[in-house]
Amino acid sequence: MTALSEWAAPTAGAVCTSHPCTYVHVHSYIMGVRLYTCQSCGSRASLVDLEPSDVPRHRGVVTMRKEPRVTTRPAVSKQGQRDPGRRDRLVDVAVEVIAERGVAGATHRAVAEAAGVPLGSTTYYFKSLEDLHAEAITRHAANIFGVFQARLEGVRSREQLLDSLVDLVIEDLTGDKRGLVVTIELYALATRKAAFFDIADDWVRVTQALFELHMDEEAAQAVNALIEGIVIHSALSSTHITSQHLRRQLEQLVPNASFSPSRATVPSTPVSEQLVAARAAAQDQG
Repeated sequence: MTALSEWAAPTAGAVCTSHPCTYVHVHSYIMGVRLYTCQSCGSRASLVDLEPSDVPRHRGVVTMRKEPRVTTRPAVSKQGQRDPGRRDRLVDVAVEVIAERGVAGATHRAVAEAAGVPLGSTTYYFKSLEDLHAEAITRHAANIFGVFQARLEGVRSREQLLDSLVDLVIEDLTGDKRGLVVTIELYALATRKAAFFDIADDWVRVTQALFELHMDEEAAQAVNALIEGIVIHSALSSTHITSQHLRRQLEQLVPNASFSPSRATVPSTPVSEQLVAARAAAQDQG
């Protein structure tokens, strides 16, 4: 991942150290974490917002204060005017259909029937079935980030952090069987399709950056990998890790010297809205 140097212009983005004349644009703003892509080399990086009183750099991460501009498509059809929330409901329903039938079973017809709308609604609001699937899995990822936000918010000690991570894994990530199916579908699709790789890449970068608010980089990488591995293992095996075993592993990965209290600001906009809006803006720009 290419590092980012100092800001060239607050509204334009940052400068890639490999291409100092090229602006890097914001493609997502999630839970106080901004994800950037260099327009020249395609390198991606994540940055974290800190309290205004903090120093400009935190573990080598550049900070930015200004919110990126997000654009949305206006509803122009009579159909959209009569039911402005239909598109959003279709995305939510698609998440449920994927959880029930997998991506292969989440056809236009299946989603329309589950939503109780005409078949033409899905083809009207989404350019392709893959677009519908991508938005649904993005919505799922946004919901998961909201869970991360709730679990990690307010952590001020190593013991609180370990407790929160155990609850996150046991209750939220592996305990939600329907959500687990959607997560595994994302992992599988990310290996074959670029759009889903980007969603998965955002997932890994955001969770990594969030963990680094509470521990050093090396510990955060280890914890992130451990949790992803446990999630995959829980979907493939009838035996599951216990809370006690997980906590012992986390204690080894996050020693006292690695822990640091969070100094991140809590974004006022719900993470689900941030991620969905960012993805919609990226599609508009594309």
